[in-house]
Amino acid sequence: MPLINNIQLNPTVRGTLVSPAVTPLVRSNGNRAYVLFINVSSDNVWILPSEAVTVSGGFYVPQNGGVLSFSYLSDFLLPSSAWFAISSGPASEII
Repeated sequence: MPLINNIQLNPTVRGTLVSPAVTPLVRSNGNRAYVLFINVSSDNVWILPSEAVTVSGGFYVPQNGGVLSFSYLSDFLLPSSAWFAISSGPASEII
């Protein structure tokens, strides 16, 4: 595996269908240094490291390729948090 700043990278790509109900995206992982979310659906999505995510409270990820990313270098513990999402549509895919 490649190393960046002495950190071993183990990238994982998996899709999650997000609904209008709060949907878990990733579990908490203290070893996670980076996290990247891409909205590949035609609906808007909001993401937050809390189950309190709402369509008016969270990081907005626009439809058709919107991206949200966090790094331990600038965002400290945020990448290692558990992340949750909510969608404006019935089945929005986040990868």
